[in-house]
Amino acid sequence: MKLPAINTPERSAFDFLSAWERKDYEAMFKLCQITWVQTTENAMGWLTNTFSALELNKFTIQGSKRTSADQNNPVNLVHVFIKVHIKYQHLKDEKKAIEDIKSSSIINCIRETAKYEPSENGSWGVNPISVLKTIAPGNREKS
Repeated sequence: MKLPAINTPERSAFDFLSAWERKDYEAMFKLCQITWVQTTENAMGWLTNTFSALELNKFTIQGSKRTSADQNNPVNLVHVFIKVHIKYQHLKDEKKAIEDIKSSSIINCIRETAKYEPSENGSWGVNPISVLKTIAPGNREKS
């Protein structure tokens, strides 16, 4: 996979997914959307607990779509389309279960300078909640 250009939403998504693949939760945290980090109680703990149960084995970035509510404003939200292969560890009937999931989904990348301040001068951050859509049953590939 070709490495996306620096300071792009695609690169932020790529770096976030690469950090997840390495289980580097601190690097993932640094790549999160400013608003999510500043409005989520114990954001680092939540990120670590949530993503440590999901082992990312492989991913590809398939493209992206810029979105804007107003044609006169710069684009500060980009949907990055991904394909992932995850092993999901969880309890099922009080026993440890591992699911093998292949999925296509969208990562929301938002450019902000501060909490609730989208700006073309900001940095791109990944909304980690959007990443969790990858395990939703509707996004899973049929076996």
